[in-house]
Amino acid sequence: MFENIIEASKRTVSRGEGPGGPTDETVDGLSETLVDDETAAHVLTSLNPIQRIHEGRAESIAPRRDGRSFLLATDRRVLFVADDGALSSVDIAVPLAEVDAVVHRSSLLESALVVETVDEERISISPSDGDAEAVGAYIERTAESWREMGAALDSARETLETYRDETDRYEDPLRASQRIRGRLALADDARSRYADTPSERLAEHLRSVAAELADALHTEAERLTDGVHPDDEGATAVYEQARGVLEHARQIAVEHADADTETFDESMVRFDEAIERSRWVWGET
Repeated sequence: MFENIIEASKRTVSRGEGPGGPTDETVDGLSETLVDDETAAHVLTSLNPIQRIHEGRAESIAPRRDGRSFLLATDRRVLFVADDGALSSVDIAVPLAEVDAVVHRSSLLESALVVETVDEERISISPSDGDAEAVGAYIERTAESWREMGAALDSARETLETYRDETDRYEDPLRASQRIRGRLALADDARSRYADTPSERLAEHLRSVAAELADALHTEAERLTDGVHPDDEGATAVYEQARGVLEHARQIAVEHADADTETFDESMVRFDEAIERSRWVWGET
């Protein structure tokens, strides 16, 4: 279930081949910190404690004697671990979506990578092994993708809820469905912006939310026609509006959810038949 961290990190990690450097076994032991199918991307090691500042309080998290501190960047989180003999114990875990900025400070005397969160927390590590600049760039870009994609998906969900609660806010349901589709396009742009970010992990989350929204819009399209018979006056406009919402739902399923469209297509056929019947009854054809 866990990808070998050392293999995942070969591009940027020096594991310290000289005396006192961390062994493959030690670094690979960090795989126990991963959850579900989380994948490691980069790791930094340090001979010094992890430093943390939050709400004006400073904290130093030191490894055991002769131990090391680690920063592990995955496709979901940034993990800070001080080796106390149990590498499976994570001292600080920051979801990438909550990373606000990454600062790499380097001088002749010291190098430090500082991760700042949206809650104004600052966690830093002074790496002795690994490419801090490359790791910082990965965290910054991936965090940006998670944040912007998340904001766009939240906006899409909020649009649906607003439509349900305040139907008079929109001229018609099509405006809501168009806005949702537009927000999903922004989410997809954030997902694919950088070549070295975990695009598949981001896409997995996008597909899940897109499928949820496509199904919800399908339900809204069906709801619009509840109690409406094709022979009723004004039925043509109602069914055409519902069909438009359904078309947006189907496009979302295809473009962003990679979902089967059979149920959408069945409703589309029924709406088309109702529109044709209504137009014939009211002399619109």
